[in-house]
Amino acid sequence: MANLCNDVQSFRRYRVIDHAGRSAHQGHCAADLEGYPIFMTRWGCQLFPVVRRRSVGMLIDASKFPLVWMRLNAPGTDPTASPFAEFELLLARKELFVLLNDEGLDKGEHEHSPEERKQTSLWMKRHNSELRAFVKAGIYIEPNTAKRLAAKAFARVYQKFWGYPMLTVATKDEALVLARMLLLGEQTDAWPH
Repeated sequence: MANLCNDVQSFRRYRVIDHAGRSAHQGHCAADLEGYPIFMTRWGCQLFPVVRRRSVGMLIDASKFPLVWMRLNAPGTDPTASPFAEFELLLARKELFVLLNDEGLDKGEHEHSPEERKQTSLWMKRHNSELRAFVKAGIYIEPNTAKRLAAKAFARVYQKFWGYPMLTVATKDEALVLARMLLLGEQTDAWPH
């Protein structure tokens, strides 16, 4: 691989793409250039940035418990900290709560590594009964009607994996009303999600 940078203070991760479009190698580059430039190695392979910001992580705000706001792309969070440590504290309370997210359905997209997926799955299996018992739902605010409708199919998979339903609403007010209904144990079958 071509030597692109020598500053190790701040780096971005790059993926080498060979001529056939296959990912051939991953490396690091300390370049902090606008527009994510494409670099060429001496072998004619291109380097493309892997979008993975080191200072972004999951943030849980339980200050209004049992309404718990979760942000998947929260700047300034410690990326080395366990994303589940705060979640475990919530489950340890042994009280009902609702997760709320206002980032929109496509804002939390992040390609997880196989190791991250494995750790998430193991954590979920260890805490499955607590998740089912104490988390009433994950409510996602998405103003776009088409995205809300598209999320319905995924919601079934989400519930099987996490053990609690994924519901989508258009506004924050709708999310808060639905959360309160769930916490009071009211029937929400007719809710348009």
